[in-house]
Amino acid sequence: MKKLVLTISIGDRPWFEHSSKSIRLYAEKIGADYKELTKFDFDTSKYDFKIGRGNNKSYLAKILAIQNELLTYDRIIFLDDTCVVARDCPDLFNVVPYNFFGAHNEGILDWVLADQQTIQLYEDNNLPNLINSQTYFNSGVMVLSRAHARVFSDEYIIKLGKAGHFNNGYVDQTYLNFAIKVLSIPYFALPCEFNKMLLNHETWRGKSLSYQTFTSEESKVAMLSKKILHINQETIKPGRINHAFIYHITSAHDTEMRINVIKKLCDLTVSW
Repeated sequence: MKKLVLTISIGDRPWFEHSSKSIRLYAEKIGADYKELTKFDFDTSKYDFKIGRGNNKSYLAKILAIQNELLTYDRIIFLDDTCVVARDCPDLFNVVPYNFFGAHNEGILDWVLADQQTIQLYEDNNLPNLINSQTYFNSGVMVLSRAHARVFSDEYIIKLGKAGHFNNGYVDQTYLNFAIKVLSIPYFALPCEFNKMLLNHETWRGKSLSYQTFTSEESKVAMLSKKILHINQETIKPGRINHAFIYHITSAHDTEMRINVIKKLCDLTVSW
């Protein structure tokens, strides 16, 4: 069975020189091929529908790159270029069964707004909404197989694209959530340790914080803090608030903060 760890980084992504090393070494550790794409050309006229975030085609490139690799590989772990993989991360191919699509359910997190915007998109366009906040996953870390190839087929991409499923701030994620549900693909909810999207102070205003029970106010404080002293060798240990197998430093952080956090994680030898 051929296995691949895939990441795509198109455009000015200054943190990728740091994050890419951990992703590559993770692929070596689990005995999978590694591929990083910094360019992916395709016929844009073929996909003549609106795409969110300023019609940024790189979000569609992510879907089409997976489509292309499924012609060669039986199983794929996809990681966004803002992911840092810890050296003790288990083999996700052993965690997620072959027939299941694996991703972290961010719908359970009150401080994440992606599911709300996606559901609103469906309502505004009179589209059937088959997902809800309790089943909405983040596409920054995905485990998939050839059994899921129809999710990435041209026919389905174009059909849903014309129906508006790429036209909001969460682009590929909006499409994937709907497609997985409507095609009845078995879904495996990865724990947040495999897609930790926010690192935080262990306490805030004297209260112990939990990743899964943040309020919006608490998460804003954690994300906007320019001091990252709360990311240290103690707080990233197993059982502590900032431990994870895969860290995903999303666009909730500005570019400078993304670079600083990713570099700090690497300096702490969280990665390799």
